[in-house]
Amino acid sequence: MASKLAANCLTADGMQALKNALFDCEEAASGLDVERYGEANLNFHRTIHNASANIWLVQQLKQIELHINPYRTMPYGVPSRIGKSMNEHAAISQAILAGHGAEARDQMYDHMMLQGKRIPSLLQALETHRNDH
Repeated sequence: MASKLAANCLTADGMQALKNALFDCEEAASGLDVERYGEANLNFHRTIHNASANIWLVQQLKQIELHINPYRTMPYGVPSRIGKSMNEHAAISQAILAGHGAEARDQMYDHMMLQGKRIPSLLQALETHRNDH
């Protein structure tokens, strides 16, 4: 919802904030810095929330964030997940910047749902990775 709203009412400041947030993700991803990418990821999502210009929605998303943040960086310990997440962020940003609300919504939905569906396999991959090292 926030992605669609952001695409439909993006201001010049919101556009610049989104570009900056995506750049921060790219920088962290290029260095495979898990902690930094986790922080950049949170900022990226918060930037989209704020760009939605819907105060009630932003407040609701902050409440949800409190519950999911402990798990949000877990997937980045798996090799290749940062790159996949970065590609998803780029597609979401492209859609928002182009003003394609439905596409932005769908891209974000896929990004969030894939994250949830991946958790069991990510936990297994992390365990395997730890055992191999």
